Amino acid sequence: MHKCNGTRAQKGDAPRPVKHNFKGQTLSPRNAMDRTLDRRKATDNDDRDSRAPEMTTPSSRSGGGGGGGACFAHGTPVALESGSTVEIQDLRSGSTVQTLAGPRLVVGLLRNYVENDVLCRLGDVLVTAWHPVSFDGVLWYFPVHLTVDPIMYTGDVYSILLEADGSPFAHTVLVAGLWAATLGHGITHLTTTGGGGGEGGEGVDDVRAHPFFGDYVLVCEKIAVLRPVNGAYQYYGVTRDQRTGLVNGFRQARAKTDGGGDQPYNSAL
Repeated sequence: MHKCNGTRAQKGDAPRPVKHNFKGQTLSPRNAMDRTLDRRKATDNDDRDSRAPEMTTPSSRSGGGGGGGACFAHGTPVALESGSTVEIQDLRSGSTVQTLAGPRLVVGLLRNYVENDVLCRLGDVLVTAWHPVSFDGVLWYFPVHLTVDPIMYTGDVYSILLEADGSPFAHTVLVAGLWAATLGHGITHLTTTGGGGGEGGEGVDDVRAHPFFGDYVLVCEKIAVLRPVNGAYQYYGVTRDQRTGLVNGFRQARAKTDGGGDQPYNSAL
């Protein structure tokens, strides 16, 4: 695996925030990615592990990926610099992919096995419900608001980390004609804009914002302890900050059942 090493993105490089459309419901974008990773209500003494998401509107924590980290199903086609595509599970450290900022190297691929997880079908793409995507690289949306065809999925899902870069545009991938944010994109806090109109009007939130998934250095630190398995860093759900309830890392081991056996977490980025 390529060594995960980089610097934090610069605030001045963040693209214009976009509208967060929740059909009349008030929702801070910091909630969305977290809801994808954990359908359970947080408790004061919870270890903040992750379970399968539901197709319901999140409440107070959100996500933006990387949220983002992209979390896509096995077999998702990813556009390479050459113009050809490769299925996401076949990406390797050193592969060069297309981004909104030009060609960028893949630093790492993350894999998680899920059972009966809710994914959204957008054309030829199966993506987790609250992972930010864009049709044009400017306006960003949650898949749950773009489809009426959610499915229950069992299998591997994958997230991508690209080389360090100060621009969020350089932390994107093109999957079957759809842009998606990748891990460590540099957008860590909610932002607003005073102009632009349309989907980028005054006082809107950027759906990609997340204090962990947007922080390249933190993401690298957490990936560094994961075990590479068949070309991908294997993880088993996420950990959470016990004070805030926000996702702050990746689980290294499977959850234990009451009988002592191993059981995969139903979680995805």
